[in-house]
Amino acid sequence: SPSWIMTAADTQTGQEPWLVTTAPLHSKLLKDINTAPASANLKQVQQLGSTWYFVLNSRLWATQADPATLHEITELPQEEHISFNAQSMVKSQDTLYFITENEEKIHSLWQITAGQLKRIKSFPASGYIWLFPSHQGVYVAYYPPETTADWTLELWKNQTQQFTTVLKKGEDQRRLATLLETEQGLLYILEPNYALGGELVAYKLVLHTQEGTELVLK
Repeated sequence: SPSWIMTAADTQTGQEPWLVTTAPLHSKLLKDINTAPASANLKQVQQLGSTWYFVLNSRLWATQADPATLHEITELPQEEHISFNAQSMVKSQDTLYFITENEEKIHSLWQITAGQLKRIKSFPASGYIWLFPSHQGVYVAYYPPETTADWTLELWKNQTQQFTTVLKKGEDQRRLATLLETEQGLLYILEPNYALGGELVAYKLVLHTQEGTELVLK
């Protein structure tokens, strides 16, 4: 039956990761990871094939349907923690992409394919990063700490293992809210900038065409 990873609680273990199915009697505790009174903090579940990846207490874990397979991804350096950014983990086809952050506030982009972990790129300190899925790999939006500086949107192409710059914005100082790949091009929305006022307090819908031109739709 269909199944998913989520936090659930019982009187013995508290809040811990469970494998939950549509048949309640088949749902089961994966592991009592926090043996102390504190509960587990589970976030961002993604499934690749028969393996689920999820963030638990700021670290990356993986499991299959058998609880005995549950394990932390120890190849990820201990000083690296999964970023708390709103969109710090996405799946594209057979690859998982995620962002980590260390004590120096340096972010890194990682990928897992066929169980193999790889650091793709590190970014300057104190900015923040959002990820968006692509059929070619992953879009990486980097926002520098200076709110007036240009943000950039790059596409990591899994086939070529290279980045391509897609957008670089700074003119109206609105930042990227979301995007969608379409047959006509890349459809994206810029979020309001209330600090600057005027027309910049509205959302802006733009189509970045295959030819590289931009059409403001709204």
